[in-house]
Formats: sequence, C-alpha cells, structure tokens
Amino acid sequence: MAITHVCRGVLLLAGLTGSLPQANFSLVATYPHRKDCFTEGLMLNGTGTEVLESCGLTGQSYIRRYHLVSGKTLGQVGLNSKYFGEGLTVLKDSLLVLTYQHHEMLEYDARSLELVRTHPFPYGEGWGLTTDGCDLLATTGTTFIFRLRRNSVGQFELVRKVQVTVDGTPLKMVNELEYVTPKLWVNEWITNNIWRVDPMTGKAELKLNIGGLHPWSGEATPNGIAYSNLLGSDKLLVTGKLWPEMFALRLRPSELCGGTAKNQQCPAAPESACYRRTAAASMEGAPGLQEPAKAASPPLAAATKLWNLLPAALPRLPGGFAFVSSGLALLLFASTLGAAIMLGCARRRHRGFSYRQAST
Repeated sequence: MAITHVCRGVLLLAGLTGSLPQANFSLVATYPHRKDCFTEGLMLNGTGTEVLESCGLTGQSYIRRYHLVSGKTLGQVGLNSKYFGEGLTVLKDSLLVLTYQHHEMLEYDARSLELVRTHPFPYGEGWGLTTDGCDLLATTGTTFIFRLRRNSVGQFELVRKVQVTVDGTPLKMVNELEYVTPKLWVNEWITNNIWRVDPMTGKAELKLNIGGLHPWSGEATPNGIAYSNLLGSDKLLVTGKLWPEMFALRLRPSELCGGTAKNQQCPAAPESACYRRTAAASMEGAPGLQEPAKAASPPLAAATKLWNLLPAALPRLPGGFAFVSSGLALLLFASTLGAAIMLGCARRRHRGFSYRQAST
C-alpha cells in the first residue's frame, strides 16, 4: 500500500504494544528478492521451493512465479495497467488477486496465469489475502478480516467478518496475512510487527517483531508472509516492499501456530507444525506424535523369535543333530512365515469385502 500520509506513517511506526508475549525466532536462511518488487502478496505455492508474489503500484503491477533459492523466474504476468495489484492466494486451481481501489478481485488459472474472470469486492480497498483451504480471508486496511466463500455459481460471498484486537484495542491497518493452520499471521502496516491472530475471534495472541532483519524507511515497510510445511514445518518466510532479501525464521510450534490444532473445520486446511490431515502422517519436529511402529502378527512374531534363538541353541547340540535341527527349524520358519502371509491376505480380502458392503 502506498503511503498517502507521511505524518500518519510516522505515528504508526511504533504500532500497538499491549501486554502480549513476543515470539522468539532464529534466522535460519536468506533468499534473493527483487528490489523493484513493491510486495503486496507472498506465498509458497504448496511447495517448499516455488514462490508466488504480487508486486504492486498502478500501471506496474504483476504476478511472478519464481524459484525460492535461485530467484529464477518461472512465470510472470502483468495486470491491466489500470490496476494496483494487492494480496494474492491460491484456492484449489485458482489464483486470486485483490486490487487496491477498483473493488475487484481477479481470478487466474493458477498454472497458466491466464485471467479467468473478475469478482466484485465491495468491502473496501483490497489489501491482504490468504486462504484456510476452504474460504478466503481478506483485509482492507481497516481493523477487520473478511471471510469469503465461493457460492454455487462461482462468486465469493461474505460469510463473516471479525475485528482484529490487541488486548481489546482494535488493530488498525491490518495488511498482508498468511494462514498457518489453525492461526493467522498478519502484518501491521508501517511497523515491524507481525501478529498471530485467532481467525475465528480476531484476538491477537502473540507478537513477532522483525525490526532487526533489514533497515527500512518510508514505503519500504515490512510486508509479505509465506508458509509451507514443505519448506520446514517450523519456518516462516518474511520480507518487505523493495527489500533485497527474504528471511526464513524458525519458531517453536507452540508459537508458530499455537500447538496441536483441535476441531479444525476445513478438511482441506494446509498442513502445518500443528496440524496433519491424517493421524498416520508424521509430525516433523514434534516428538511423541510420530506414527507408532506396527506390531508383527502373532505367527510371524513366534517364527522370528524361534529363528533368533537358533544361534544360541545349535552350538550345544552334537554336529549331526545340529545339522538336522537347523534344517527342521528353517522349514518350520518358512511354513510359519507362509501362514502369516496367507492370514494377512485373508484379512485384507475380508476388509475389502466389508468396505464394499458398507459403500453399497
């Protein structure tokens, strides 16, 4: 967002403080960032290496897809010269981009970057945009976050809005945002503050101050937050308008996303350090949440135990007996192993039959 009142920008520099705890982080990596990009929206496109970014300013706005490490451009498309491009996100196969003051949201094909349609956005100026996997979450430079849901004809309707507050005080100028299941991280415009917010209540829970990452002034404010579990479940990527670098920050899961997510309502929510879609999936960096080892079937366990006892038992037998006993033990082991395999196959066939019956 362009600074329209310099005095207001100076007053906002400190931002809200409140009594909320401050997140601790360690800087683990830096990546190249185009110094001519007036960053409005930033995301990792479902991977740990592909970045999607919207760069603003009227008549100069474009969307760029590029490789995180090398910075190599993989695709780029300019917006119509009348638009000031703002926040962006990907929902299923669609790339959605807000516009600053045209009250429109642009929908592109996420892979080809071809414009598909435009949507009305009558809620104010377009600023930040993200998704929880089901709905869009948008900001307008006010204190509110707007939840939008696609209807049966493909348009987006407002289903709810919440006011962002810090210790009960409305947080003004909420800008770029990123969903890290089940929480939101939001930039407070013209400050070094990024707030972790509960998307259902709007209450800020934690503050992240990135003032030490890069010196800035004027319009080159911090803006741009991205997350992908594939980059590292404990990493948050941040940058700013016209900054030469992006920064990967490591946070504890309890601070990054509030600990294990409960009652997650969207089945398509992106995975995070606090959320996995299936219980069997591993939880990186979270001891005690890995999938437990499966116990061997009883026949196979018995055969394995017998086989492990042989090395200790055979030296105690006379040579001839040892040879015959080892042969018999090997035959017994093979027979038992075969029985275990047949039993497993029979159980799988039974489960498949039961599932087909339940489905019909």
